[in-house]
Amino acid sequence: MATAAQWFLVVIFAWAGGSKLLDRPGFLRKLVSLPWLSVARARTLAWMVPVSELGLAAGLLVAPRWFGGVAAAMLLLFSAIVARELLAGRDFTCGCFGADTQSATWVPLLRNSVLLAVAAVAIMGQVEVAVQAVMVGIGCALAFLLVDAGIDTMRLARR
Repeated sequence: MATAAQWFLVVIFAWAGGSKLLDRPGFLRKLVSLPWLSVARARTLAWMVPVSELGLAAGLLVAPRWFGGVAAAMLLLFSAIVARELLAGRDFTCGCFGADTQSATWVPLLRNSVLLAVAAVAIMGQVEVAVQAVMVGIGCALAFLLVDAGIDTMRLARR
């Protein structure tokens, strides 16, 4: 189970980091929209966040327990930012997976809760290299991303 959780997180963080790097200007616009973040810091974070996510994905391959803890910390930080913006009543797009249309609502918080549970499994479980577990982890991550994209598409269709 821990191996599946490990690979699930590898795919999720690789996708998140890669999508932000591929659309760095779009991610920078999302960061600049946060009123409490300076433009200079936003420019720095537009590089640091995706590179950190890609590094985390790579780290999960080497030391899943330790980097599972790092993943949990990052998810808690991202959730705190989304919660702060929601409580302030600001409408913004989170850019979690590079989608320009993904308005921050309760959905990213729910999604991050699921990812935190997966990170907990990666932290606590015994990692054994088993092809089946790797395939389950990758398949579940891709299904997770597909559902996330579907939720975003349904929200767009309602507008």
